[in-house]
Formats: sequence, structure tokens, C-alpha cells
Amino acid sequence: QPSILHWNLTRWLETLLPLLHNDEEKAILRAKEMLNEFGPMWERAFGAMMRAKIGIAENHPEADRCWQELLHIMEKHALDYTDRFTFLTYGFDTESFARIPTHLKEWLLQWRDMREQDALMKDTNPVMIPRNPWVEELLDAMEKGQDSVCRQGLYALTEPYNLTNLEVNHARK
Repeated sequence: QPSILHWNLTRWLETLLPLLHNDEEKAILRAKEMLNEFGPMWERAFGAMMRAKIGIAENHPEADRCWQELLHIMEKHALDYTDRFTFLTYGFDTESFARIPTHLKEWLLQWRDMREQDALMKDTNPVMIPRNPWVEELLDAMEKGQDSVCRQGLYALTEPYNLTNLEVNHARK
């Protein structure tokens, strides 16, 4: 979604032109310079986030290829983003490996040998994503005065990286 962000930044900078310089042409030039910095900044930030999500050190020679290949597999096979990263973070064992789709197994075997930062993965991959049906159920429970459901839901929202919320997330998909 960097193209959407780039468009938004462009529109925002258009509103700031008078603040960038008194001369409109110089202000436009400065805005273009700033926008040209966006692409490389986005790539660095996104790459760092993806390396953290798969637990591979930035200096690993295969790090970028690894996360790019995973995103390609996920897109090609319409795999859920959150579920895949939760699986990588918490569910990689012999039993769960037997149940995964074949197209992902080869990638997993390569990734398993590169993975080295499990704690970083746990800090980067939330287990709880408040999807619309879940939020609607929580709102209905609030209207009905179902306090225990409300407390569990609100806790899940405040602790999205807490493994205890994995059940909450999967129970309401």
C-alpha cells in the first residue's frame, strides 16, 4: 500500500506548500524532493518490519528474499496474513507441519534454518486482530450486558500480542 500512502503524502504536501517556501516553484521543488525520499524510506521500514515478522536478522543474506517469497506464496494461495504469521510464531511443530499446505512446506523448511529471533516475532506478530464479525459480536454482547464476554473482548483488544488471545481470535472468525 505504499502507492496509497505516497498519494496521501502528495496531497498533504500540497496543503503545506506555503509553509515550505514563500516562492511557489521552490516550495513545489522541495515537496518533490521530500516525496522522492519516501520510496527508499518505505522500503527500508517495510523490509525491517517483515524481517522482524519472520524472525530473521537484518544482516542475513537471504532475509529479504525470504520474506518476499513468503508474501508471494501468501498472495498466490490467498493465505490469511495474520494467521500465517501467528503460525510461524507459535505453531511450528511436527503435528502442525503435517497439516500445512504443500506449497508452504518447502519455504518453511528453508525459513526454519534461518529463523533466529523468536522473541522479536512475538513482539511483532499480534495474535488478536479485531475483525468486523468479532467486533460486532463484542458490541452485541455489550448491548446484552454479557459482562464476561465484554471483559474477555476488551482484554483481547488491549493485549493483541498476548498468546492467551489466540483462542479469542480463532473462536470468533
